[in-house]
Amino acid sequence: MTLPLPPILSDDHALFLDFDGTLAPLQAHADDVHLTDAQKTMLIKLADVRDGAMALLSGRDVRDLAKRTPEGLMRVGNHGLYRMAGGETEFPNVQDPPTDLVTLLEMAVAKHDGAFLEVKGPVATIHYRACPDAGPVLIDAVQSAAARQTGYISKVGNHVAEALPESANKGAALEALMQEQPYEGRVPVMVGDDTTDEDGFLAAQRLGGFGVKVGAGETVARKRLKDVSDVWTWLEKSL
Repeated sequence: MTLPLPPILSDDHALFLDFDGTLAPLQAHADDVHLTDAQKTMLIKLADVRDGAMALLSGRDVRDLAKRTPEGLMRVGNHGLYRMAGGETEFPNVQDPPTDLVTLLEMAVAKHDGAFLEVKGPVATIHYRACPDAGPVLIDAVQSAAARQTGYISKVGNHVAEALPESANKGAALEALMQEQPYEGRVPVMVGDDTTDEDGFLAAQRLGGFGVKVGAGETVARKRLKDVSDVWTWLEKSL
């Protein structure tokens, strides 16, 4: 799908940025994803020119996200379930997923070399980038395990399959922030690369803004950037 490039942002926009695959290239293991010092500095500047109306909206555990990003920013992790406002130093009380759910997923990944399970608070994610042929079987395992848990759903992303609470939704998190200061009254822009960002795109567009899809693939977003490098080029122009 051919989509136009996003416009250069004004100070009146509220900016919502995914992390993996948007601000930092995807890696074989989530622990290997980092921002440079220059990128961290730019994020702080982007928030400052918008009087703080910027948030990192990620599927990562908020505690992990906070360790990889500047503490002065709003960090929303676990697909919108938990947040750490700029300046907070205490981690929120993050819940764990059901034990039997984790057990089922551990059994599934044990059968496939290269696959691994990441527990992110109440979210349980199977990564299979290193063994893509196992994807269909692992996706089925996650969907089956999630269906056994009350209040849980499954989602499939870029070489990941996740079991997560049905309340975990980036769109809902964006809408909640847009009702608060300093976001309220601004035009929301959501930038992301994966299927879990689609809810954020829809929410931003319902509220009069737009979504920016990073990379190829079908999307509800109305704008597109080619890759992580193009994201940073665009952000720099928006300072």
